[in-house]
Amino acid sequence: MGNFGGHRVGQSARRRLRCLLGMVVVLAVGVSVLPRLGAAEAVGAAPVPAHETEAETIQRCLEDAGSGDVLRRRRAVLILGKYRAPVAMAAVVACLRDEDDEVRRSAAVAVAEWEVMPRSAQAEMLRLVRDPSVPVRRVASSVLPEILGGQRSLDMALLRAQVAARSGRPAPADLGAVLSLPGRGAGDATAMDGSPLEGAAVAGILNDALSDPDATVRRHVLSAARMVPGVLTCEALEPLVRDDDREIRILAVQALAQVRGEEARRAGILAGVLGDPDVGVRREAARSLGRLGGDGFAGLERLSADADPGVRLQAVQELVQLQHPEGLALLERCVLDDAIGALERRDLLLYAGFYGAAAEPLLRRLAGSSSAVLRAEAIRGLSRLSGADGARPDFLLASLEDASGDVRRVAAQALARWAVMSGRSQGEAPAWPTVPDLAGLQASPYADVRLLAVRLSTRLDPLARLEVLTEACLDDDLPVRLEALQHLAVLGTPAAFEMLTRSLDDPDPAVAMAAVRALSMRPQPQALAILQAFHERCRDDEVRAAVAAVLEDLRPPPAVPAVPEAPGAPSAPVRGPYRSMPPRVVPRPAPVPRTVPMPRPAPRPAPAP
Repeated sequence: MGNFGGHRVGQSARRRLRCLLGMVVVLAVGVSVLPRLGAAEAVGAAPVPAHETEAETIQRCLEDAGSGDVLRRRRAVLILGKYRAPVAMAAVVACLRDEDDEVRRSAAVAVAEWEVMPRSAQAEMLRLVRDPSVPVRRVASSVLPEILGGQRSLDMALLRAQVAARSGRPAPADLGAVLSLPGRGAGDATAMDGSPLEGAAVAGILNDALSDPDATVRRHVLSAARMVPGVLTCEALEPLVRDDDREIRILAVQALAQVRGEEARRAGILAGVLGDPDVGVRREAARSLGRLGGDGFAGLERLSADADPGVRLQAVQELVQLQHPEGLALLERCVLDDAIGALERRDLLLYAGFYGAAAEPLLRRLAGSSSAVLRAEAIRGLSRLSGADGARPDFLLASLEDASGDVRRVAAQALARWAVMSGRSQGEAPAWPTVPDLAGLQASPYADVRLLAVRLSTRLDPLARLEVLTEACLDDDLPVRLEALQHLAVLGTPAAFEMLTRSLDDPDPAVAMAAVRALSMRPQPQALAILQAFHERCRDDEVRAAVAAVLEDLRPPPAVPAVPEAPGAPSAPVRGPYRSMPPRVVPRPAPVPRTVPMPRPAPRPAPAP
């Protein structure tokens, strides 16, 4: 027991000793840290209060932004950029002219993150495109699309400046309402009391930025210049078509297509791009040459023999659209080129309509192509060339035997259109189709061709039409039988009703339902009697319920029994749908006089003395 008690006393003493040593260490650390914190506060800014309102924070940062200490200005612009108060935004715009690169970059980043950029900030960001600092120029050039594309008045001023420059007149200086600088002490981001930027100056900034040594800045300027077509000049763009950056070369070629006038010079600049190793650059060159009219013929002819199929296709398309004298021959050579995809050749074949009957040999040759896409497009082109001249469309009938569903669909559409036009030209007796023609279509192994025969039967007389529809009701394909039943209901002859009655007992419920719907299209007594008899013998519950609903809708409303009149009572007038009712006479009230005499009040009694 004694040893056990001594052990407990030793543990308690050791715990007290450890606590005492911990307190000594904490006191030592505190004594060494406090002087360092005080020194840090003395070097940096004034201590920040524990609880500070937004207005107090902005006011403190405004004081720091005007300080001579660059560290305080850097910290101030970072904080001010997070606020959207007008005074804070005005201070950030003013910091765009700070002498320190880091302050200008932070201010530019803050302006780029604003949802709406003030006009004064747009002017400053445009000036920063010429900034000596590369990071600042990158940020400023990245917001050029918003500046150039977001202000319609800026676009118009730039256009007026270009027109004035070409005509020799002085450039207008009316961009002051759009681009201006804020007063540093005004405290309002919308204040415009500084020096304006003219339209010619903005165009000069953009063209000078194309010679920037940084590729990112050049890329940003080229991308943004598309917002203002024609603002860039050939002098500034010519070196960029030989830039090391592939994307810059493509953007420069696209920008050359937007330059107004100077077609011969632009064609000469683009001639140096025709041998570019990049396929995308050469294809963009073909598009740009297509905007130059006849001046682009030489370059496009060279690109039409390019090693890349896509470049050849683009060049030939531009030549065809420009009505080149050898356009049809170039089109034929390109369409027959198997190195080009079938879908792209089909799009090019659409331009064959420019040449009319001269393109018919090419279309007939492609109608037998191994590509179903080209066959379908060729048949569509041939159908447009044939028209309704009274000739039989034999090539369309032959195309209905094609194994491709797309080809048969195009031929069917052309035949239906041709049948309508042929009927109009031949009067009451159309030359096509006839009963043997439709019989040949009904013998086709393809269901869509047999369905076409049912739809073309509307061009026949009732007896011939009934013959075609009767054959279609025995077809193996369900959509053909359903379509035939609808046409029988429209025909409405006794023989047609007989066919509909037989179709009610078809083992396929879909056919029976189609026959019920067809009979409901003609609510005649004969149709009602057929449906009533079928309702009594039908064994399919779903079909029987549908027939009951149809009968309920077609049954006439019950007649209202006449009410017997009492003897001696006047007979009520019979109101029919075509009997005009006599006008109702409403007695007018007696006129009220305008002045009504009012009774005078009795005199008050005199007060007692």
